[in-house]
Amino acid sequence: MPYTIQQLANLAGVSTRTLRYYDKIGLLPAQRNPDNGYRTYTTAQVDRLQRILFLRLFDMPLAKIHQLLNAPLASQHKALAAQRQRILQERQRLDNLLSTLDQTLKEGGNPMSDTDKFSAFKTNALQTNETQYGQELRDKYGDTTVTQANAKFAA
Repeated sequence: MPYTIQQLANLAGVSTRTLRYYDKIGLLPAQRNPDNGYRTYTTAQVDRLQRILFLRLFDMPLAKIHQLLNAPLASQHKALAAQRQRILQERQRLDNLLSTLDQTLKEGGNPMSDTDKFSAFKTNALQTNETQYGQELRDKYGDTTVTQANAKFAA
């Protein structure tokens, strides 16, 4: 079933302006209804939009997404698997923060140690640093040095 631009925007939770922009830059080309010239989207384009949105989750540039989606399926799969890993890391980070906040809000019970009060924030900082600079640091200083530095910071 083809979707109109408004239907797809509502389905995907994006604006029609975004879809028009993606069409304009060739990231998500729309088909045109021959009767009225309106944009329509097929199942293949819906699938492509889903991949675009997954890749945009962590601010991947649109130019890079365009390259990936025009690459072989194996490259797309690899990129999506990497995004899955980042989502899992983000979920772990949020779980740690929630756990610390829950302990802080808990009345009575065992008080948290000062170290425990900030462990989730340190973990968050380490994960953010790893995401942004991890590969570059590992290439420059080696896995062992980076792992030791992370352990020292965490302690």
